[in-house]
Amino acid sequence: MPKKILLVDSDNFTLKLFTFSLKQAGFEVCTSSDGKTAIAEIEKCKPDLVFLEIIIPPPNGFDLLRRFQSVNMVIISSLQNKSDIDNAMALGAREYIKKEGLPTKLVVATAKRLLT
Repeated sequence: MPKKILLVDSDNFTLKLFTFSLKQAGFEVCTSSDGKTAIAEIEKCKPDLVFLEIIIPPPNGFDLLRRFQSVNMVIISSLQNKSDIDNAMALGAREYIKKEGLPTKLVVATAKRLLT
């Protein structure tokens, strides 16, 4: 049975690109473009891992980290200042990937490393 991943990002292109790459790698993928539907998807999809952008329509990524501390979450964000990274890690993020140049290979490698 394939591992389930939830991708949360308000950018549709990013969602499609990461979804394609993760499915090619053998993962089952659910998606959400905002915090409200992400909550519903976490409860419905029961993901093994969530890749989460901080900057999404409410509730934002930090709020989701606070709410779902028992869920494995990796941040993929364009926010790159140290305080945002430190805050995400303090709230329980497993890793923080800087969204520079759409790091598709890094996302797939991270999913494989954390889920296999």
